[in-house]
Amino acid sequence: MQASPLAMHMLPNGEAKTTLKIKSRYRRLKRLFTQKVRFYSGVHNGQVVATSMIFFSAGVAGIYFVSVIPELRNRGMGREMMLRCIYDAQELGYNYCILQATDIGEHLYRSLGFKLCGTLKYFFFTDVSVQAFLQNNTKGT
Repeated sequence: MQASPLAMHMLPNGEAKTTLKIKSRYRRLKRLFTQKVRFYSGVHNGQVVATSMIFFSAGVAGIYFVSVIPELRNRGMGREMMLRCIYDAQELGYNYCILQATDIGEHLYRSLGFKLCGTLKYFFFTDVSVQAFLQNNTKGT
């Protein structure tokens, strides 16, 4: 699977130019996750309205949990969260990043230069509760 080069995504000077203030939650979670994970929250008018996370492994930065509350979407906040992740990954020496996109975010990711590398299949229970499944499938383990 190919990943998208980060150099084309760098945010100039690492600064956002809107009212969204992005805070890294990494320092608070340092004991739990080491330097392989960073969490971000986007704060607008004193409230957290956006999130993102980076997971660093095997020379690749994985960007996950990019979200913006519905009433503030399409205002550039998702782009800022992405650019912050990409900038930080580049600053740490990572040359590639990957992500898993939903239909809602696909346009944003493509506009940043990400290319579709494949698709994932999701499986879920329809009529079986997780508790019943575990009771029936973990006997004797």
